[in-house]
Amino acid sequence: MAQHLNAALAELVILRRFRRRKVRFGRRTGPLVFQLEPSDDHATDLEAIRAWPAEYYEEYSSVLPINEPCRTPPDPDLAQFAAELRAVAHRFSRPAYRLPLVLPRFEAAYALAAWDLRDPDQKRLAELGELDAELEEKVKEAIDRARQKILREVRKAIKKVVTNSYLGNLASGIVGLVIGVFGAFRVRAHWTLRWYRKKAFKRPLGTTEELVRELRRLLIETGDEPSRNNVDEKELLLVKALLADIDAHHGLFRRLNRVRRPVILLPDVDLVPARRKIRDALLAAYDHGSRGLRVYPVVVATSARGGAPVARGANPPVSPGELAKEIPALFARRKETIETIIAGGAEPVPSRLLPVTLGSGPAPKPPRRGPGPLTLTTEMLALGGVLCLVAYAVILPPPEPASCGEGLVVMGRDCIGVSDGTGVLMPELDGMPEVFARIEAENNRIAAKPYATVALMIPMQSDIPAVRKQILSEVQGAYLAQLQANTPDAAKPAIRLVLANPGRDYRYWQKTVNYLTAREPQLRVVAGFNLSLTDT
Repeated sequence: MAQHLNAALAELVILRRFRRRKVRFGRRTGPLVFQLEPSDDHATDLEAIRAWPAEYYEEYSSVLPINEPCRTPPDPDLAQFAAELRAVAHRFSRPAYRLPLVLPRFEAAYALAAWDLRDPDQKRLAELGELDAELEEKVKEAIDRARQKILREVRKAIKKVVTNSYLGNLASGIVGLVIGVFGAFRVRAHWTLRWYRKKAFKRPLGTTEELVRELRRLLIETGDEPSRNNVDEKELLLVKALLADIDAHHGLFRRLNRVRRPVILLPDVDLVPARRKIRDALLAAYDHGSRGLRVYPVVVATSARGGAPVARGANPPVSPGELAKEIPALFARRKETIETIIAGGAEPVPSRLLPVTLGSGPAPKPPRRGPGPLTLTTEMLALGGVLCLVAYAVILPPPEPASCGEGLVVMGRDCIGVSDGTGVLMPELDGMPEVFARIEAENNRIAAKPYATVALMIPMQSDIPAVRKQILSEVQGAYLAQLQANTPDAAKPAIRLVLANPGRDYRYWQKTVNYLTAREPQLRVVAGFNLSLTDT
């Protein structure tokens, strides 16, 4: 029964970049809250639903960021709503590949929510006119404590990577120094306070002083008995701050986090009033102030059938297998109703809470296991690598073959190319290095004079001793002919001799000819091309 819901949630929370998801909601349509209920009043089904959040957390906490459901408020001295919401915020699991979730906005609001002006010390500050300054400092301290969590997480990660304790402490100390220097030159708590001034309230606030006064008015009780409206605003601000922190966690420079949408579990909302308030505050925040976020958490509450209905716009329950069509249908109904209200209608807008009953039927495909799906950053890097390979293979010229001497390259088992005596062919053959050296010396001697280039082009490699000896003889003969042509009484211009090897059986003659024409602009004669073969 539970596998139906688990598979449907996997479609919502795991972003598969190369596969169109069947169940989804996003920025354009807005978020939803799912409330898991039994299909009837059977006690067994209700017990299974009560136990489902803990089972889901145990199974998926290493894959998804999920808050660990707790049965009792962690601090009974605080307001139960704030305590329950803080338990949700601080019990998120952290998969290994994710960055730590930091909650500066929520911690700032929570720090003030616990204040009570009936306390003698706080009452004295109010009488002295120093309350606002103390509030501002408390807000900034709460923000600093939340952000110090990053440094602690980085230090833990460094010590896991660096096994040597001395190196681990040194590296973590350097990270702390860098963060400290950066913090010394930045405005303290700038981005968090900026969010409060620009987005937390209905109207923007210009200065930090205005913000502190507004927070004092909203979060700190000024009378013996707070009004119901003030409590609602306080709850809404706490929820909006938490949603803003989750949204910042999935910002532009943290795209790795986007592959897993966070899940908020609210078990037994029909039994725990604080959790029901959190659910209602989330619904209110989604409609008034927290729209347009980058990532909405998937909120799943559990309840007995009809045990915790919404005040207005209740939706009929659906099964997990129907979510793929019911989610877009719900948003379509909301859009039509809003247009009707604009035109003068009075029908209530369908709620964002969608009851889900666990029924029978074929189970959807189970969620993917492993380290996680591809992120957009990974896709871009992979695409860039493929484009680089294509450019290297198609656009850029092929790499040069390995060299076997100056002017000579390796092709298969041959050493082909054109040598002016510097690069030696068959250097292991006695007499060959000497004759190449003399050709080089003669070419250098006439380099400053007008000359014409003559190339001896014959296969200059062989494994047969008799052929090797014949090749040496022909090279020596070509050198002697060059000496004879370069005597003082000989005709001008002087002769520059180069040796061209087309490979065994002339198999690379085209490359050798290209080398000759490219490297020898004074080439006038090619000699030694003494065989007529099919290849040539």
